[in-house]
Amino acid sequence: MNQFLKTNPVGAWLNLARIANLPTAWANILMGFWLSNQSFEPNEILFCLIGASSCFYVAGMILNDVFDYPRDLKFRPERPIPAGQISLLQAKIAGFGLLIVGVGLAFAAAAMIQNPF
Repeated sequence: MNQFLKTNPVGAWLNLARIANLPTAWANILMGFWLSNQSFEPNEILFCLIGASSCFYVAGMILNDVFDYPRDLKFRPERPIPAGQISLLQAKIAGFGLLIVGVGLAFAAAAMIQNPF
């Protein structure tokens, strides 16, 4: 594992969130948006959807480790939560907080749609 991820608090969060895979969530939104609109307009809705997708993805990665904590203590002690780099409470707050923000962004995108049908 990269030394930065082992020793730096920011690196621990990036590792917990598995941030390197985040562009896969963006690709799904971009493709769906393009197929439904034949363009990347309106930008405001697209940005809200990318933000919501990002929040849901990162929340899922964090909460996966929260709920796997007892198993990770035994089998993956190098992960940020069992290693003590990030507390279980901090991870829970971040994970559930990101879910709430993601829902807010999704509702904001829906509210911007002028005529959905």
